[in-house]
Amino acid sequence: MTDRAALAPPTLLDIVAQPERAASLSLAAASALHAAAGAAQALLAAVVSARLAAVDRPAVPSEPEPSNNCEHWLTPDAAAAIAGVDRRIIYAWSRGRDWRPFTRRFSRKVLRIEDGGLRDWLGGRGRRTP
Repeated sequence: MTDRAALAPPTLLDIVAQPERAASLSLAAASALHAAAGAAQALLAAVVSARLAAVDRPAVPSEPEPSNNCEHWLTPDAAAAIAGVDRRIIYAWSRGRDWRPFTRRFSRKVLRIEDGGLRDWLGGRGRRTP
């Protein structure tokens, strides 16, 4: 190592490669490296989050695509009108296991109910459907 290299403050890579050099840092040099490490960590965390978001989250359609056996998807308000109940009841019913085959929750705020499935379910409960 040359005299000039010995006098230059170590970089983050130098500290990673030779951790014992951290003990010889002045307070100012240690503070500067700590700030640089924090900035690098924040930047890398943002890059990793963006990459994971692109890989792990496929695009969610805003509206469900009808399946072969489904003629029409209903909003909770439309389903409530058919069932003759309040919209809150539809949300409560949608959490039940027996509703899973004909409901889709595309996000926390988007619930759709398959028209045929709702009418079949209501028919099985003895409710009149229009």
